[in-house]
Amino acid sequence: MSGKLVLAVLAVCLTMSIARPKGLKKERQDIVFKSKNHGFEDIGQGECPNGWKDGSSVGLGCVFADLNDPDVDEPDAAAVCRGFGEGSRLIEIYDQDQLKFLQNMLGLVENAYLQDLNGDNYWWIALNDVAAEGEFKWPVGGAANYTYWDESYGEPFPDQNHEANCVEMQSAEWYSLLWMTYYCDDTENIFPVCQMPLPGISNDQ
Repeated sequence: MSGKLVLAVLAVCLTMSIARPKGLKKERQDIVFKSKNHGFEDIGQGECPNGWKDGSSVGLGCVFADLNDPDVDEPDAAAVCRGFGEGSRLIEIYDQDQLKFLQNMLGLVENAYLQDLNGDNYWWIALNDVAAEGEFKWPVGGAANYTYWDESYGEPFPDQNHEANCVEMQSAEWYSLLWMTYYCDDTENIFPVCQMPLPGISNDQ
C-alpha cells in the first residue's frame, strides 16, 4: 500500500471519528436516572395569550412550549415561532434565572404531557454556530455570554466538519435542560420553545 493511500485511509477514518453519529441522542439513555418529583411550581398566564406562560419576571416575556408542532427541524421551529405574532421567535436564554424559569415550566409540561417518552425529549432553542464553527450566537441577542452545556457529555461536541450547528435542550425533568449541539435537521422527539413580548411591550433583547 502506497504512502498516499495510507494517508487517505487515515484521513477517512479521522473524519468518521469526528463526525457526530445521527443516532447519538439515543445513546444518552444509557445514563438515565429515574425521574422524580422536582417540586415544580405552577406558572400563571398573566397577560399572555392562552396557552402561553408569563416569563416577564425573568425578562422572557411570554413563553410557549409548542407541543402542537412536534418533530420539526430547527429552521421550521424558528418559522413556527415567528408565526405566532409580531416579535415572536425561538427562545433565547441569557442568564441562569431564565434557565431556572424554563426548567420549572418545561418540567411541568413534561410531567403532564410527555411522560411516555421517559426523558427522550428535546427542546429547540435559537442558539447556533451556523455562521462560524464554535462561535455560538443568538439571532437577536448576539454572542452567548451564558451557556448551560452538558459538559460531562462532552458538549459542545467537537465538530470539525461543521455539521452539528444547532442547539437543543435535553429533558427538563431528566437532564435539567442541559444543552447539546446537534444537526439542525433533527426531527426526533423535539419541540419548539417560543417567546414573544408581553402585549404592548416591545422586544428589545
